Amino acid sequence: NTRRKDPSGQWVDKPNFFDVTVWGAQGENCSQYLSKGRPVAIDGRLEWREWEAKDGSGKRQSVDIVADSVQFLGGRDSSEENGSRFTPQSDVPADTADFQPAATGGGSSDDDIPF
Repeated sequence: NTRRKDPSGQWVDKPNFFDVTVWGAQGENCSQYLSKGRPVAIDGRLEWREWEAKDGSGKRQSVDIVADSVQFLGGRDSSEENGSRFTPQSDVPADTADFQPAATGGGSSDDDIPF
């Protein structure tokens, strides 16, 4: 998503929409379980398409995503038509004991950057 300010000055998210092609059993799962507004993570490749417009006005072009994998991320904020919501769960708790606090200030220079 892209964040931008609306006319009233409030920050809002502008969603991005992409055409995605999914094949095989994964495509069947998407057909059965995906609905408008449901977030997913897609891993795949970009594919360039070009075709002649039906009205003869010239060539049209598009870049589509051909999915290698689709991960369902969760349900929408509003309730689904059938009343159920998908809630991802994990049996593995997050271990944050070895996380280091972010450095603040410090006056580091560009010489510290390894590239």
